[in-house]
Amino acid sequence: MHTARRALCVKWPLGSSIGYRFSSAKTQPEPTAVRYKVERGPYAVIGDAQASFFTGLLGSERVITDADECEIYNVDWLNSVRGMSRMVLKPKSTEEVSAILRYCNEQRLAVCPQSGNTGLVGGSVPVFDEIVISMKLMNKIIHTDELSGVLVCEAGCVLQTLEEHLNRVGLMMPIDLGAKGSCLIGGNVSTNAGGLRLLRYGNLHGNVLGLEAVMANGKVIDCLNTMKKDNTGYHLKHLFIGSEGTLGIVTKVSIQCPTLPKALNVAFLEYIWSLRERLAESQTKVGYLFKYDVSLPLPQFYALVPKLKERLKDCDIRFVTGFGHIGKLLT
Repeated sequence: MHTARRALCVKWPLGSSIGYRFSSAKTQPEPTAVRYKVERGPYAVIGDAQASFFTGLLGSERVITDADECEIYNVDWLNSVRGMSRMVLKPKSTEEVSAILRYCNEQRLAVCPQSGNTGLVGGSVPVFDEIVISMKLMNKIIHTDELSGVLVCEAGCVLQTLEEHLNRVGLMMPIDLGAKGSCLIGGNVSTNAGGLRLLRYGNLHGNVLGLEAVMANGKVIDCLNTMKKDNTGYHLKHLFIGSEGTLGIVTKVSIQCPTLPKALNVAFLEYIWSLRERLAESQTKVGYLFKYDVSLPLPQFYALVPKLKERLKDCDIRFVTGFGHIGKLLT
C-alpha cells in the first residue's frame, strides 16, 4: 500500500519539520511530483481491465473517472499539494474495501486512503496517479450503548454527526476539532487527532476501545472490542491509531464516550475559539507557508516564535506566528 504520510521535510537550523508551500486558493497548485521532483515507484498503471473490475465490484456510480470530479480528491484543503489520480473508489462496506485492496495488491496498483481530506500537511491526497479510496460512504452508526457509553460506527462517519447523535442520549465524543463538520472519525483515528478536549478526556489511544481495519493484502483485522477492560494479549488497535493509512485502512471503530455535562459555563474565551479555528483558514491567503506542530514544556512554549524570528532574520519572510494549543496554557 502506498504510504499516506507525504508531508514534505524541510531542513532548518532548529532541526527538521513538516512544511509545505501553497498557492492562492484561486489557482491550482502545481502537481506535487513535479514541484518536488519526486520519483514514482514501480507501480502498475490503471487500464481497461482494472477499470472493469472496479466497476463490476462497486457499480459505475461509485467509480469516479471524470477528471474534474477527481480533482476534488487530488487537492488538499489548503490548496497546497496536488496529486494526479484518475480514479476514485467509494466503497460502502468492509468487504468491498477488502476486495479493492486485495486486487490492487495483486495488480501492483498504488492506492491512497482518504477520509474527510481536512488535513493541513498534504497527507490525504495522492502524489502521483494512485487510486483514491474515499471512505465517505461508510457512514453508518452501528450501535450505541447508552449504559456503558460505547459507540460503534463505520470509519466514514462525520465527527459532528456522531456528536449530535450522542448528545441526544446524554453522551458526547471525547474529541472535538475545528474541522468536525467535515472530518471523518476514521481519519481522526488514523492520525491520532488531538483537538480541544484532549486535556480533559485524553487522546484516542485511551478512548478507542477497538477497531476493524483492512491490510494492504485485503486481510481484515477484527479488533472491534467494546469492553473498557480488556487485559488479554496484544492490543493491535494501538498500531493503527496514528499510523496514517500506512498499515491498513480503518473501517470501523469502537469509542468510549463520556457523559454530556449537565452544565456549561461560557467565558469570554468563546470569540478567542473562533479566532483560533479560523487561523488555519486565513493562512490560505499568505502565499508561501511552512507549518509546524510541536509540543514544548510550558516555560518554553512561546519561546519558539522569537527563536525562529532570530534564525530566519536573513530570509525573506512576512511573519512568524504561533497558535493552536491554548489548552496547555489554561492548565
